[in-house]
Amino acid sequence: MSSTRQLAAIMFTDIVGYTALMGDDEQKAFDLLNKNRQLQKPIIEQYGGRWIKELGDGVMASFATATDAVQCAISIQQACNNIPGLQLRIGIHLGDVVFEDNDVFGDGVNIASRLQAIASPGSIYISEAIHNNIANKKEINTKYVRAETLKNVKESVRIYEVNSGDANTLHSWKRKNKKPSPKRKKIIFGTIGLFLLLVLLGYFFIINKNNGNDKKPEENSIAVLYFDNMSGDSTQEYFSDGMTEEIISRLSGISGLKVKSRTSVLQYKNQTKTAKQIAQELGVNNIIGGSVRKQENKVLITAQLINGVTEENIWSETYPREMKDVFEVQSDIAQQIVRKFQLNLSKADKKRLETAPTLNTEA
Repeated sequence: MSSTRQLAAIMFTDIVGYTALMGDDEQKAFDLLNKNRQLQKPIIEQYGGRWIKELGDGVMASFATATDAVQCAISIQQACNNIPGLQLRIGIHLGDVVFEDNDVFGDGVNIASRLQAIASPGSIYISEAIHNNIANKKEINTKYVRAETLKNVKESVRIYEVNSGDANTLHSWKRKNKKPSPKRKKIIFGTIGLFLLLVLLGYFFIINKNNGNDKKPEENSIAVLYFDNMSGDSTQEYFSDGMTEEIISRLSGISGLKVKSRTSVLQYKNQTKTAKQIAQELGVNNIIGGSVRKQENKVLITAQLINGVTEENIWSETYPREMKDVFEVQSDIAQQIVRKFQLNLSKADKKRLETAPTLNTEA
């Protein structure tokens, strides 16, 4: 199995509303997926890109330069205007990745995927690394969106949005737009003042509402978030979900440890909220997160324990294992957490942590 490491621009695209469409009209959803494939492949090739793979209704591609990736994304979004019902979210990041056979791995892939997930429908979100590489390209217009802490990414990422429309339209509008009259100025300033007042009222309403909803954290309380499926195959989602639910099961019932139920944390799956926000909403002091990458009979599991108040990383570990050893990993994660909380385990608690539900990894 050969692998190469290189700097590449990774692009993720995703069809907006595809899951809902699949539930309403399966044939229409398949037709739209096929049109999306036929639209994107030639455009990606036109800009020297490499079609990596499809992930459900999403597409992952790589490019040698940031400019090629962004110009390709703009062309794809513009082409979508000619296909009714096809609207995409696109995320692009420039980073160090590993190409292995017909797949690609690394933080560059993870960040691009997260950017796509939080992008607005019909938009292109890029990281600061991409933005810095295209800043001197006058034909590409961008605007700063915000800095975001992305899931399983240590440092916050500064996000920019690319204008995928016709740049000439904006310049033409500026030339035609004449200086407003005094009466028009009053209307404009009055509208702006009313808008700002509504924004302030909305802000105070949200703050008060959040303060009312946030729960006071309990001592030795914890929430195990659903582990990310990093296998690059959506059909492996069941495995990462099962890993999460088994760790919740092993920790539940341990004397002196308050563990949030599976149904409580399910709402945060695939969300981009920070550990601090989740901890406040659930009323816990600590958060467990992680990821699972499964390939054939091997599995790479990462887990980390985070302080929900300070967002400091209390403990983290990476487990490269054979599938047959996955139950030992579950037990080890649970025992590490118990040790961090300095809890005294009873014989029943120890047996609960060490006993696997089955020895059959396929089950």
